Formats: sequence, structure tokens, C-alpha cells
Amino acid sequence: MAVKATGVLRRVDELGRIVLPIELRRNLDIAIKDGLEIFKDNEKIIL
Repeated sequence: MAVKATGVLRRVDELGRIVLPIELRRNLDIAIKDGLEIFKDNEKIIL
């Protein structure tokens, strides 16, 4: 799997949330209320 850096940094808020930038959501066709499954692969988080 190729990794592409976006140059965007997001911080985790007090409730453990992060925001996916709209450009990334548009590019990946992720809509409001879509479900995302979360996996841990060694030291990586996969959505």
C-alpha cells in the first residue's frame, strides 16, 4: 500500500476526536454519516 502525505496536521481533541479534512473526504468519497471501520495494524490506525 502506497502512503501519500497530505501535509495536514490534525490534533486529537479532549474527547479523542480528529477531523478529516474536507479535501480528503471528497477525494475518498466519504459522506456525512458514513460509517468508517477502524483497525490497528502494528503501530498504524487504518480507517
